[in-house]
Amino acid sequence: MLNRIEKSRPFREAKILAENVSFEDYLVQFDGIRTEWLIGTVVSKPSVSSDHSLIQSFLLIFLDLYLSNVMKSHIFMDFTMYVDDSVPARAPDMLILKQDNFHRLTKTHINSPVDLIVEIISEGTTSTDRGEKFVEYEAVGIPEYWIIDPIRKSVDIYALNEEGHYQRIKGTDEQIISTLLPAFKLDTAILWQKELPKGREIIKLVESMVKNQ
Repeated sequence: MLNRIEKSRPFREAKILAENVSFEDYLVQFDGIRTEWLIGTVVSKPSVSSDHSLIQSFLLIFLDLYLSNVMKSHIFMDFTMYVDDSVPARAPDMLILKQDNFHRLTKTHINSPVDLIVEIISEGTTSTDRGEKFVEYEAVGIPEYWIIDPIRKSVDIYALNEEGHYQRIKGTDEQIISTLLPAFKLDTAILWQKELPKGREIIKLVESMVKNQ
């Protein structure tokens, strides 16, 4: 696993804050700070754009409502995911943990792999989200990986195939379609609107989706 992940380095877009830090010390020293632990090196997470923040907030509400209707699960934003000391501990923009894997959750982090990860691209994170993180998430066996790019107005949904490699799900150019979430279909055009759905609009979208499962 380590050799496969090392091919994704160096971590080009991150500012180094500390080096030679154990994961245990990282959890204490950088608690509450937007950082990631990259095998002993602590780096800051880049600031996000307004588009990134708005899409993330919308998806959090939308997915939380959807999941509450179809399966027991937890959804997190920027929460640390740890495999072992040979693998970077990332804090994805969003991640989903299904009930079967609740035992992996601790107060400070999740013992990976989780079930689904969402990364939303901002200026300066393209090569990390499509490069290093893509390789890492594939190597540790994250079943599904969504890359949402508001800059290019594109969405790429990847699922692990039988050989353990990510394969782009067909038919996702205009809709977000999931292999893990039953009947999940969301028009990608919604994400690029100047005003994203709120409140009752989100509820109606979820109700329509759940009704079709």
